[in-house]
Amino acid sequence: MSKQTEIWAITNDGDVLFEKAHRTIKKQSQQIRDDFKGLPIIEPRYKFDDLLFYLEVNSWHKRCVYLKAAVTGALGWSLTTDEDDKEPDTAYRQIMAFLENPNPKLENFSQILFKMLIDYYAIGNGFLEIVRNTKGEAVEVYHIPGRTMRRKRDFSGYFQVRTFKKVEFNNFGDRKGKRNEVLHYLNYDPMDDYYGLPEWITAMATMGMDRNAVEYNAYEFSQGLMARFLIIIEGGELSRKARAQLKNFLKNNMIGTQNSGKVMVIANDDPNVKIHIERIDKEGSNRDMSFHRMRTFNRDEVIAIHGVPPRMLGIMSAGQLGGGGETAGQLKIFKETQIDPEQRKLEYMLNQTILKSFGEHKWKLKLTEMDITDQKADAEYYEKMIGAGVLDPDEVREEIGRKPRQQKTNLQDLIKILVELRKSLEKADFNLG
Repeated sequence: MSKQTEIWAITNDGDVLFEKAHRTIKKQSQQIRDDFKGLPIIEPRYKFDDLLFYLEVNSWHKRCVYLKAAVTGALGWSLTTDEDDKEPDTAYRQIMAFLENPNPKLENFSQILFKMLIDYYAIGNGFLEIVRNTKGEAVEVYHIPGRTMRRKRDFSGYFQVRTFKKVEFNNFGDRKGKRNEVLHYLNYDPMDDYYGLPEWITAMATMGMDRNAVEYNAYEFSQGLMARFLIIIEGGELSRKARAQLKNFLKNNMIGTQNSGKVMVIANDDPNVKIHIERIDKEGSNRDMSFHRMRTFNRDEVIAIHGVPPRMLGIMSAGQLGGGGETAGQLKIFKETQIDPEQRKLEYMLNQTILKSFGEHKWKLKLTEMDITDQKADAEYYEKMIGAGVLDPDEVREEIGRKPRQQKTNLQDLIKILVELRKSLEKADFNLG
């Protein structure tokens, strides 16, 4: 079927140049064309929901993810500057007001980072939504659940995809249209141009095996997957009725924790018939030990892939009891190889995006670092720094977050005071008589 459209060309004098020229509009097939390049959004190599499954079924994995997210971004933050003048200015107060009240949901900035970092350590990708004002300054920031986010095929932005709806977002810095912008924090995956991948991905098989072992053991305990004993009748046999009753009893009364301790009675009036029971689960203790070793091995591999010291998770081996020096060494390695690099990476992204939206200023966001020292060690360290002349007491107080005991006077202000004092002395009329 086609539609005909009439086209008339008429001059200013009313002359008709041509008429009834027409074009035919044909209905076309709506099948996918051969030159189709793909859907506008790209799915991740590993589905986010599948990755989050392991967060629910492996307790050690979940503890590692939450612990790393907490010590990376939830310990607090501050604004610092490399300049000598560290006095708060207009930009400082503006940025602080934003970070202390980042959105109307009454979330503080550390809470938002904590949620984003849980996604990051669990699925390799974390997302923040940025809202700007008419000046281009960031005025609100929200965490976006990572499992709902998808990238556009042409890298021009993002979609948040839920069951019956999707919302479009711009890349950070792209202010076209009225769409909000997204900050995408990812763990680099060399096999994916669009998404990151969590570091623990190689432990998926281990966590899957651990989950299967737990389910198998729980089901065996409650349902009795294998026979544990034999009822042997010598010199005769049970009647069909007695056999049916025995089967029914075993089925209904020997399975399940609620039937623990129930007694089975088998009566026999024939002295020539002997009935005895033999246990066939002779290697039960060895199997239980094997199950324990397997779960311990799985636990240790999950913790190792996360790089978290076992002591931080409450795990202590018998040969390590009282090893304070070893614990300090593990914490130091964990901080320097896992947490510190991640904090510097996150700080760089936030300083180059959110803080940069406030224009030219001297301030940088600094995440609070994990403290692995004790007060005695800190006191000895700062005492040596003061004794060597590297730091003065006021600088030490500033490093540990306390205000200086005395207000430092700016050199220019001091010169100005001295000049004014000299002028006053020159004009003064001293009457010594």
